[in-house]
Amino acid sequence: MDRTTTLLALVLVVAVTVEVLLFRIFARGGVYFIDDNTPLMIQNGYTSLVFSGNVLFNYAAPVTLLAMVVAAIPLVARSSSLSYRAIGVVVMAVAAVSGLMVLGYSGEALSDTYWAVSGIAVAGISVIALRKVPSKPLRLFVVMTALSYLAIYGFKSGQALPGIGGVNLLTIGEWVGLASFLTLGFVLRSTLNRRALIVASVVALGAGGMAFGRADSIPLIATWAFGLSLSAPYWLYIAALWIVLAFSGSAIARGQYLTGVGVLLVFFGHRGLPLTYFNDLAICGLLFVVREVIDVNAPVILGKAYGSSRGRKIGVRAVGLSSLFR
Repeated sequence: MDRTTTLLALVLVVAVTVEVLLFRIFARGGVYFIDDNTPLMIQNGYTSLVFSGNVLFNYAAPVTLLAMVVAAIPLVARSSSLSYRAIGVVVMAVAAVSGLMVLGYSGEALSDTYWAVSGIAVAGISVIALRKVPSKPLRLFVVMTALSYLAIYGFKSGQALPGIGGVNLLTIGEWVGLASFLTLGFVLRSTLNRRALIVASVVALGAGGMAFGRADSIPLIATWAFGLSLSAPYWLYIAALWIVLAFSGSAIARGQYLTGVGVLLVFFGHRGLPLTYFNDLAICGLLFVVREVIDVNAPVILGKAYGSSRGRKIGVRAVGLSSLFR
């Protein structure tokens, strides 16, 4: 089951990465260079790429639900820990309710149930992280991400919940989420992989360079693709982008697939949560992170990369993806 979870996680993150690039970023950015005077060949190429991104968008949504269930099953079926079993059941409940909504079922009660079990899921996963994740920055990442999404759930509840100091809960959720990614930078000092560093630097420089080129496109793409208001200084978002890519690439290079993929899935979410898919990505990502460091048969800490006494690598030779960053 662990190998199945790992393989499914890798398939999912590839699909999500491509859909983000083609459907959420390229499609929206295309309005700045595609018009009636653009050669027909370029227009057709643009349309084909956006269509491919849309296909992967619709493919990634059910795969996310499947990944959540596959990752949660061992917590329920094999764990001797009552808390692990409870979280597994709650995560599967999130997937089940989300699946019903994807199939077209709707209603206020179903929607309220979805957000309620989602809140329980992220809170429960953060509790497990506090108890079992040995790396303090990674522990903070999970907990702060959970707090971020709880704030966003509060904003979406429609109950007019107050913010803090005149700042609404959605913005607070964005800021806390941004800070959660920045905390991962403290792990990189001793675990940074050279190829991951190069990839992260190239992407971050490209994103940062947009501020000196088509700066007017940045807010549109940020809102459409990730639900970000960019209310914090722009350089913090670029720093978070660099840290996430460097951290995830380095984790994959060490064979810590679920950790690397989990952080990426959270990053690729949409903070406005216009669709349940984006919330499912975040919950799936957080679940992957804690699944990497716990043994479902006996709640002990595993994972050499983050300072525990025993280490394991899941399917390194079978999957072989870690060689991309070596």
